[in-house]
Amino acid sequence: MFLRRLLLLVALTPTCGAVTIYVDATAGDDGWTGLCEIWDGGLCGPKQTIQAAIDIALNEDVIQVADGTYTGPGNRNLVLSQTTVTVRSKNGPESCIIDCEHVARAFLVSSAQPSGPVIEGFTITNGLAATGGAISCEFADPTIRNCILTGNAASGAGGGLYCNGSHPLVRDCQITENTSAGGGGGVYGYVSRVRIVNCTIAENAAAGSGGGVFFLSNRPAITNSRVTGNSAGTRGGGVYCGNGGSVALANCVITGNEADIGGGVQLNDSSSVLTNCTISGNRAGAKGGGVSADVRGGPRAENCVLWANEAPLGPQISVDTEATLTVSYTDAE
Repeated sequence: MFLRRLLLLVALTPTCGAVTIYVDATAGDDGWTGLCEIWDGGLCGPKQTIQAAIDIALNEDVIQVADGTYTGPGNRNLVLSQTTVTVRSKNGPESCIIDCEHVARAFLVSSAQPSGPVIEGFTITNGLAATGGAISCEFADPTIRNCILTGNAASGAGGGLYCNGSHPLVRDCQITENTSAGGGGGVYGYVSRVRIVNCTIAENAAAGSGGGVFFLSNRPAITNSRVTGNSAGTRGGGVYCGNGGSVALANCVITGNEADIGGGVQLNDSSSVLTNCTISGNRAGAKGGGVSADVRGGPRAENCVLWANEAPLGPQISVDTEATLTVSYTDAE
């Protein structure tokens, strides 16, 4: 009996350094310590819900989530405020799904610290929120890696991902078939230095601007990514950047997007730079099938291809009378 109590005390005592906390929806129990991947017959076994693991995690800890579909309380509206915790699936997004069941988002990331948590290897679907149908970042700098955000919705902005005063890194992700009643069907960034690397942003829709991506202010960047098949009700079917924001688009393919103005890209009051991008097959109902630059903006396009875009005015490029667009080493139909 004494030995059993001693082992239990050791299991429940916080340890120095990072630990791995395990979660298993089918074989776990939130009453267990989370420190064993497989139940040991006592109190050491995996947690059943993700939030239970987050609640006991300290900075540098890793939360490893087993394969399965995670639903219900404790697996949605997950509040992640620790600065350097990693929440990751064991075997990738195809095997680990957070299904929000159309009642909430998956993650709210909130931290005023200079570094941020990591969310890795999840499919997040059926999320619903006012902002950020799948993930919302409030003054936080997370890394979102190898995730699939699909089939989520926002009644306001950011059908997939919403960022306010945040500087996230979004890498190796698929952001598809999300919707927004406002701006940013896929991604919405307000005063946020969002960095999107090696991602696919496809088939998202916004009733407002930025069917794929909406950026307002700050200096976001999209690199080595595909922005395809998105639609916006007003401006920027693929990408919208405005109000002093200056997006850097590099080595991107922007194709098959639609909007009234700026079918592919809308640069509004922007000093953006487009480098080594292919912008083709986009369509605008009014002007700027490929790229539209409006309202005192001074963007540049370098080493780009603008081809087979469609619009009644400026099928490849449309420039407002108060704006300038510098084009160099670019093949425009």
